[in-house]
Amino acid sequence: MTSGFHGAPCFGTSASPASLHGPPVVTALRASASPDANPHELCQGQSGNCTEGFFQCGTCRSDVGDGSFCFAYFDRDGNLGFWSVCAEDSFCSELQPCLRRTDCPKGYACITRNGCTGCGLSTGVCDKKCRKGLAGSPPARVRRRTPARLGRTTTG
Repeated sequence: MTSGFHGAPCFGTSASPASLHGPPVVTALRASASPDANPHELCQGQSGNCTEGFFQCGTCRSDVGDGSFCFAYFDRDGNLGFWSVCAEDSFCSELQPCLRRTDCPKGYACITRNGCTGCGLSTGVCDKKCRKGLAGSPPARVRRRTPARLGRTTTG
């Protein structure tokens, strides 16, 4: 792998760093963010999994740098949450495994059904929630053309 590349981001499988970041998908977003919001409300009515895709929901950025997206999550009892939660797109190698929300530090969600979990539902990873929604824009569905991508989280 090239220097400066720390594993793969939270959405896809093992791909080269050049193929992980394609041209911008959402180009008409305002630079300003809305006031702090509930990370669950930012994804109300939106899916966030390998099958249905991932919706951009916030302006928070991790090392991956492509924003925050809606992810399926486990609640405190280990049950799949009703909708999704807005969380940063992160490198799988930097996320700790979890089975329920209480396995994660405060401010983090136990997200599942993404590339870090092999798109499966048996485990999750703790990812930082995002409270900065997109100003004046509804969530935008993000689709990547790279066939190796399985979702918004990537192994590698």
